[in-house]
Amino acid sequence: MRILLAAGDVGGARAILPVARLASARGHSVSALQHGTFAAEGDRAWAWYGFDQALEAVTGMDMLIYATSVSDPKAVQIAARARHAGVPRLHVLDNWSSYAERITEIVPDAYAVMDELARSEAIAAGVPEDIIHVTGHPNLGALADEAQAFPALSGQTDILFVSEPAKADQGLSARGYDEAGVAEALVAGLAGCRHDNATLWVAPHPREDRAEVTTRMTGLMELHGGFMPVKIVPADQVRRSLHGASHVVGMTSILLYESWLLGRPTLSLQPGLGAAGLRTLSRRQGVFFHDRKGGTDETIGRWLAAAPGPAQPVLSRHRNAAENVLALAVEIKKPSIK
Repeated sequence: MRILLAAGDVGGARAILPVARLASARGHSVSALQHGTFAAEGDRAWAWYGFDQALEAVTGMDMLIYATSVSDPKAVQIAARARHAGVPRLHVLDNWSSYAERITEIVPDAYAVMDELARSEAIAAGVPEDIIHVTGHPNLGALADEAQAFPALSGQTDILFVSEPAKADQGLSARGYDEAGVAEALVAGLAGCRHDNATLWVAPHPREDRAEVTTRMTGLMELHGGFMPVKIVPADQVRRSLHGASHVVGMTSILLYESWLLGRPTLSLQPGLGAAGLRTLSRRQGVFFHDRKGGTDETIGRWLAAAPGPAQPVLSRHRNAAENVLALAVEIKKPSIK
């Protein structure tokens, strides 16, 4: 089977990269859009196309597997060309948000989602039920094995703050908060807890300016008396930092879901949240979810008082996700012309 894969943002790229690797290992012909994280982390042995080349190449494929982005339209534009050419389109969801918005322009032949919660939320958002398939999340397939490869927790309080460009993505008016406000609320809340020997690790999003995030976080800590060291996670050490953290906090990043799966006390801090589609983490039992302007300090205190526990039983659900997505692609692929 001739497959073209396309993605923009890091989340979407990493959702379909395991599918590409498995397809290549199974002997399928793998081609890819040379763009962003997918190009940076993909296999050089695959056939790589620039955007204009990919628009032409997709017309001769048996299948397009793609993921959408908040502000990067390239994969959707390739999907539009695939639809015009009659090439089947398989969309892989990478996070529990914006279900219908992802397919407003192009409705795929199949819409792969991570679990039953994503399925029910997608249907409620208006995604046609008949195209939805529960496959698991391909990028989480190796999470359990990965956890075994990293050292056990040290027993100290190591807090990981997962930042994201909220203002650039949906904007302050839509979300009800931005990354600067969340950072300010977090540091102010931590200041009231004063954990001895605690460290605040900060993981900027790949689309954020790392220097700007560093200045913001160190400045806030200094404003509150420098009660806790702030360390910026190197771009290639995010996985190690996730597994080494005793507590994880952020907004809507999938790293929060991973943290919850691993049994870490996890806080989704979204003060003043106005977008209903960003509340999925509130439906995960045990996640600390804060969406009010007030009471942030109290929530942060309860979250920090919680201790890491065992992994969630559903962790293994994603182990065969790449296999499931590839099987779905084979099922809906373009029929051969004899």
